[in-house]
Amino acid sequence: MVMNVWRGLFRFWVIGAGLWAILVAIFMYDEIKNPHLPRENYQFESSTGTFQKSGKIREEHLKFYYERNFPNNVYAYFLVDIPEDSIDKLATDFARKYVEPRNGQVWNKRLEAISLAIGFAVLVPLIVLLFGYALRWAIAGFERSRPNP
Repeated sequence: MVMNVWRGLFRFWVIGAGLWAILVAIFMYDEIKNPHLPRENYQFESSTGTFQKSGKIREEHLKFYYERNFPNNVYAYFLVDIPEDSIDKLATDFARKYVEPRNGQVWNKRLEAISLAIGFAVLVPLIVLLFGYALRWAIAGFERSRPNP
């Protein structure tokens, strides 16, 4: 029984490539499922009846505002003197105008993460395979040539 080292190494490469793809999928799963978007804060201006994009509300000013957390890392701040039923209506309009458009950004970030995961899952094993074939080619150069019969 002759041992075929190259066939055995190729089979190890196949197993290693599969395990690598699983490892990349595990590490990238959270970024694909919940892509991170930068936080956006909006403050309701009762004088104009509109939402203005604002920076981070300082801790000492939070006692004057209700904070509403929306999907896609969007926050709205309402003055405490606004009635709760008005805030609910304003929040519905706010979500339609400011939160839903960020769904496209979420999908773009998700697609970026998927393409990065596929790149890592495929390119690293491919580089290892090419290195293995280059090594095989180099070692074959040292073998004794066989005479033609």
